[in-house]
Amino acid sequence: MKKNILILITFLFVLNGCAQFQSDKENQRQWQEKSINSNVDALNHSPQFSGKIRVTSEVNNKAVILIGQAANEETKQNVESYVQTLPGVKKIYNQIRVRPLISFDQISKDVWLTTKVKSAILSEDKLDNYTIKVVTENSEVFLIGSAPPEEAEIAANIAGKVAGVKKVVKAFTYTPSDTKISNHGTTNNFNTEDTSTTKASNEPRNNRATPDNQDNIANGSTEVTDNSGAIIEEPNPLIDESDVN
Repeated sequence: MKKNILILITFLFVLNGCAQFQSDKENQRQWQEKSINSNVDALNHSPQFSGKIRVTSEVNNKAVILIGQAANEETKQNVESYVQTLPGVKKIYNQIRVRPLISFDQISKDVWLTTKVKSAILSEDKLDNYTIKVVTENSEVFLIGSAPPEEAEIAANIAGKVAGVKKVVKAFTYTPSDTKISNHGTTNNFNTEDTSTTKASNEPRNNRATPDNQDNIANGSTEVTDNSGAIIEEPNPLIDESDVN
C-alpha cells in the first residue's frame, strides 16, 4: 500500500513538473513576442526613423510580419535589418509598402474595415474553431493565425468581399485539415499569400520572404513556403478582382 502511494506521489510530482515547464515555455514565448512588437513600435519614434516610417509587427511562431509604410526602399530594408537582430526572430515577411505615410483619416477607415472583416469571419460557422487575427493597413487586410489551407481560403474570400477592402494577404501557419488550433501552431511552415497577376520566384536572402515588386501584386495569390529556403510562387488566383469592392 505504501509503495503504491509512493508511486502515485512520484507520478504526480513528475506530471506537475511537466505542466510547469510547459507553462514557463509559453510565458517565455509570450514575453518574447511582446518584446519584439515593442521594439518595432519604438522604431516609429526613434531619431533615425521618425517621420520616415509607420510600421507595426505581428509575430506568429517566431515569424515576424512587418506591416506599414516607409519613405523609401533603403529605409524599408534598414527596418528589416534591425528586426532581424532581435532575439527570437527566425524569419521576416516584409510587407512594408514604399509610399507616403497614411493619414489619420485612412487609419480610421482601416479600424472600421477591421471591424467589418472580423464580423464577417465570425459569422462563418466553418471558422468557429480557429482564431484569426485581422490587421488592416491602407485598406489591405492581413489575416494571421493557424488554420488548414481550406479554412484559410474561406477566410480570405470572406474578407475580399467586404466593401472597401483593396487586397487580402493570408499569413497563416497551415495545419492539417483535422487539426483545430488557434494562433500559435506546432509547425514552422508559415505562409503568406496575397493577390498577384505576376508569377514570381525568389532565392532566399537573409531569412527574408518578401515579393520582389510589391507594386505588381494585384490579382492572384503568392505563397511563401519554408523548405530549404523561401520559395515564392503563384498558385491559382485566390480572390477574383471582381469580388473586391
